[in-house]
Amino acid sequence: MYSRMEAAWSVFPYGMVEFLLRSVYDDFDEWPISDTSLRDVAQPRFLHDRDEEAGWESGTNPWE
Repeated sequence: MYSRMEAAWSVFPYGMVEFLLRSVYDDFDEWPISDTSLRDVAQPRFLHDRDEEAGWESGTNPWE
């Protein structure tokens, strides 16, 4: 992962899939990315952007 603030790369001892799973399940000792919106999400899930858009267009919040 590249840190723009430090202009340096970080290497993790696992692959991208495990990194993404750890991000979704907040399974890091120290949060590795600047975006904290995924932290402490009670029920993490994936929602395709087309499904999200369809939910908003139908007048419902697709994330609830």
